[in-house]
Amino acid sequence: MRLRPEQLPAHLQRRGLPAICLIGGEEPLQRGECADAVRRAARAAGAEERLSYDAAGKIDWQVLAQSCASLSLFASRRLIEIDLHECRVGQEGGAFIGALAEQPAGDDFYLLLAEKPERAVQESKWFRAIEQRGVVVLAQQIPPPQLPGWIAQRLAARDRCITAAAAELIADRVEGNLLAAAQEVEKLLLLSAAPEIDEAEVAAAVLDSARYDMYATVDQALAGDPVRTIRMVRGLRGEGLDPLLLSWLINRELRTLAAMRVALDAGLSLADTLAKHKVWSTRKAASTAALKRHDAATCIHLLRASYRLDRIVKGVEVGDAWDLMEWMLLEVAVPAAKIPQPA
Repeated sequence: MRLRPEQLPAHLQRRGLPAICLIGGEEPLQRGECADAVRRAARAAGAEERLSYDAAGKIDWQVLAQSCASLSLFASRRLIEIDLHECRVGQEGGAFIGALAEQPAGDDFYLLLAEKPERAVQESKWFRAIEQRGVVVLAQQIPPPQLPGWIAQRLAARDRCITAAAAELIADRVEGNLLAAAQEVEKLLLLSAAPEIDEAEVAAAVLDSARYDMYATVDQALAGDPVRTIRMVRGLRGEGLDPLLLSWLINRELRTLAAMRVALDAGLSLADTLAKHKVWSTRKAASTAALKRHDAATCIHLLRASYRLDRIVKGVEVGDAWDLMEWMLLEVAVPAAKIPQPA
């Protein structure tokens, strides 16, 4: 049986843990949570001993078969985990796993972990045997339009509600990263006691929780406050923020700013431009101020610097990323200042 990640907990509670499960996919958070759910179910079923094998270390499948067939010295049931990584198990490994799926040894449970099984693997005899006899869960990346719903469901599981606008605000900030979204949800649960969380609650409790917030730093630059912008960006630097994170955010905001400038120059109204690019109500004033200061030429100028910044933070070009980011944010805040770009 193949299940989606969100279906697994209810399935385990309703029908119990099958003898063999395969947890894989490209999304690491859901993959890890599903594996933990299987481990909890195994413990609840009496599997107090856990054995782990790693296919990256070139498993001796015959030795593994003997180990699976032997009785446990410490518990009546065991959970035997095999990390298959990219599922390159070879003919011998495939035969072992297929036989294990058809007839598990003893009363043990088997948990197979995989990263991203390719189509050829999913069509293999041993993979299909697991689907027929056990459970297969493949955690896929959640498309951005579905991420607000995922956030809302995660909070609902903790008996909390969130407005659609607040869920979309979190989704917009994390850019499809489920781990980051889950961390924001956990922080929100700790910092907010409201029964229904709204957009203002998210902004106050989660996004501004750090002493210097990189999103707020960029917003200050868009709003045209150079003094506070520089104080905040230097605060981020002093706190040890990875420059790659701030670089990503600056690049994203500059691309959005340029796209909105093009839309305005093409005749689209300001309100429609802000709506088209999903600018939140809390950021409309700052974005509007930036659009009034920047024409197409200055946007192109900043995008060229953004390309250089991307090369620096990735080690392709020599330079000080923090100095360049400070300059770029000043250019966003006061384009008329004509500050020389750092070498």
